[in-house]
Amino acid sequence: MSGQQQRGGLPRESQVAGGFGFVTVEDRQKWEQARQLQHRPESAAKAFVKGFMSGVTEYRSKLNDARLRAEQQEAVKEEHEKMHEKTVRRTIKDAETVDIEQRDLRDQLDPGFEF
Repeated sequence: MSGQQQRGGLPRESQVAGGFGFVTVEDRQKWEQARQLQHRPESAAKAFVKGFMSGVTEYRSKLNDARLRAEQQEAVKEEHEKMHEKTVRRTIKDAETVDIEQRDLRDQLDPGFEF
């Protein structure tokens, strides 16, 4: 007589636990053995290369950030110079040419005056 017939046709506890996703002690042992096989000690050469490469990549990252910041500052400086050194040539009555410097008159308004 089989074990299932002895229990009145019901499945064993391990079969029920497996069907509902319960973890058994045997499963845990298998997983622990697999983990131990995967976690082998790292060689000294491999650790050295990893450390060296992480330092190199960090240095390159900082260098690229510095270059981007310098280019951005240069672009802002050039834009500022373009806005403040702009001159316009106008001809008055076809007889006289005058260089007129563009000015931003908004700075001359009184900031405390309200309408």
